[in-house]
Amino acid sequence: MAEYVAKPGKLRLKGEKKKKKKSHKRKHESDGEEAGDDVDGEVLHGQWRRVRDLVDVKGSICVVSCTGAYIAAQDDGFFVEGVPGESEKREPNEAEEFLGYTVGEVKVALKSGYGKYLCTSTSGEVVGRSDAIGSREMWEPIFQDGLTALEGSNRRFMTVSDSGKLMASAEKVADDAKFTVRPFDSSQ
Repeated sequence: MAEYVAKPGKLRLKGEKKKKKKSHKRKHESDGEEAGDDVDGEVLHGQWRRVRDLVDVKGSICVVSCTGAYIAAQDDGFFVEGVPGESEKREPNEAEEFLGYTVGEVKVALKSGYGKYLCTSTSGEVVGRSDAIGSREMWEPIFQDGLTALEGSNRRFMTVSDSGKLMASAEKVADDAKFTVRPFDSSQ
């Protein structure tokens, strides 16, 4: 009788194709970019880069106002602008980080570090008191020249008031309604 030797490994059925192994190239420290290096005309902030498309608004993000200040969540549900120019000096802390979710084809929802979704109140304030995503928690981002404007459910754009509070009250996109949204890039 002929001796048959079975090869150890995965059981393959008839008609199943062999999967090719993907080769992963190691990135050496010399190949990677250092924090503050210029990549495609933009300065990196640690592992935070600018949003260029709706696809980038997923996972951990931070929002920077036109004055260079991080937008921070407060435990009372309101959102305020931090110290101007602070985003150039350091990475965001936990209160300044948000979770971004794409909702449908053109809308996003933002969740604060306190586990509440950003929404517009009836008075036009941006508050974070919702536990689930509804129509008031959806924002439509508009991208232009590396900046982002966020239009709320009240058909007004997100701005920073003179007192530093986040509002959804601008009818048109002005300089104070333009933000830099930076997603965390773990590949860096």
